[in-house]
Amino acid sequence: MNARALLTAVATVIPLTATASAPYFPPLAKGDSWAYAVEQGPADKTPTLTLNGVEVRKKSKGQLVFGSFDPRNARDKRSLDVMHTVDVNACVADPFTGAILRQGARCEQAPAVDEVWRGDLKIDQRTLQIETTFKGREEITVGAGKFNALKFVCSGAFLNSEGQKFALLEITYWYAAEAKGLVKIDSRATMRDGVQLFTASLESFPAK
Repeated sequence: MNARALLTAVATVIPLTATASAPYFPPLAKGDSWAYAVEQGPADKTPTLTLNGVEVRKKSKGQLVFGSFDPRNARDKRSLDVMHTVDVNACVADPFTGAILRQGARCEQAPAVDEVWRGDLKIDQRTLQIETTFKGREEITVGAGKFNALKFVCSGAFLNSEGQKFALLEITYWYAAEAKGLVKIDSRATMRDGVQLFTASLESFPAK
């Protein structure tokens, strides 16, 4: 199982919370698009750097469909590749993995600082144990600007059929309402054959 497969596994196990205030997370809409500078690869090698465009391609049949495109030729999206589909009620989602952090009524509510959520997911007779903590706000600067972002920290471990850990996963998400999405994703997957890193930093986001 490669690093991206490990990250995709998080999609259905990040739990949700509720406390107060509305509206807190703007809903995603068809046509919303973002551009990210992405670095990825083994920790002991120079990472591969790419510029990835992401768009909510369509909103139908209870699903939001994320597609990818080349931001350097953003006008031509006819060949938009489907990346992931998520629940239509999602308002905070990782387009690279399909992971959902907030959806439904919880899009209207502010998470409480230091709340912790846990969950398990079965994949090919293996179990992913994941824990998510909302860490409050943190100022972060990326290509798209400076944001007072919401910070979510996820950590977990894959267990084999004998209950032994064979891979560790750490992901940090920074979200900003003014960008209608994630402004940075930083992940580290530690496996037997080494450590895989993945970082996505926002370069542009939907106009209001």
